[in-house]
Amino acid sequence: MYKTGIKILVSAFLTAAVLLLAAGMLPLKRTETFIFHSEAAPEFRLQEIRHLTENDVFNAGDTDDLRELPGIGETISSMVIAERNANGPFYYPEDILSVKGIGVKTLEKMRPFLTESED
Repeated sequence: MYKTGIKILVSAFLTAAVLLLAAGMLPLKRTETFIFHSEAAPEFRLQEIRHLTENDVFNAGDTDDLRELPGIGETISSMVIAERNANGPFYYPEDILSVKGIGVKTLEKMRPFLTESED
């Protein structure tokens, strides 16, 4: 009887641990939190979030307009139009990254050519 009670107790503790892990209340490993101060690291300051306008080349341009952008060729311009037709207009500049073939570096080259909102 004593061994049965221990088995039930161990089983209850293991079940509680699994439930806490599943709920995210019991971390598997230690995590560290970093705090950035704007005086110490000015590159980490928050920037205003802007969105693309309806008249932006990505939302209104055809393949010829898109190919004028740096890093955009015939294939990627047709993929941009296909993405736009399938999912609607691009709202944020980062939404352009959903197009296969456009990465962060290409997006940064194109930023000066994007028409963003002022609000």
